[in-house]
Amino acid sequence: MSTPTITPQSVLRRAAELIQANGRNRETYLDFAQHEDDGVPVDRCRMCTAGALGFAAGADVTTCMPFLEETGPLAVEAGRALIGHLGLNFSPEPLSAETVISIIGHWNDAEDRTDQQVIDALNATADDLDAEEAA
Repeated sequence: MSTPTITPQSVLRRAAELIQANGRNRETYLDFAQHEDDGVPVDRCRMCTAGALGFAAGADVTTCMPFLEETGPLAVEAGRALIGHLGLNFSPEPLSAETVISIIGHWNDAEDRTDQQVIDALNATADDLDAEEAA
């Protein structure tokens, strides 16, 4: 049995599933109180958009920045795609991991941002990437 290939699309969709199932966190990758104080497993904790992308890409969101190129290159690629889908990339150069996390963090933490908007954006970005590959 072969291992499924992890793609930016699968990372985006898994992040959407995590937020759909557990809710979205603001200001930190993971709701650390929920995990550390209440003993909730990481995959059932609230995560911000960046944390969900990092976790979905295989990064340990409890001990590192999930967007460090070494630990989450797929998270960075998925994050860049999300930023492009949202129309938030104003640079002709590829965005650094730190810039990706900053832009996504500000977008995620906006007062009027809803969980459903985040879920819809993640899924729509994955659909855009699928369409690009099919073209």
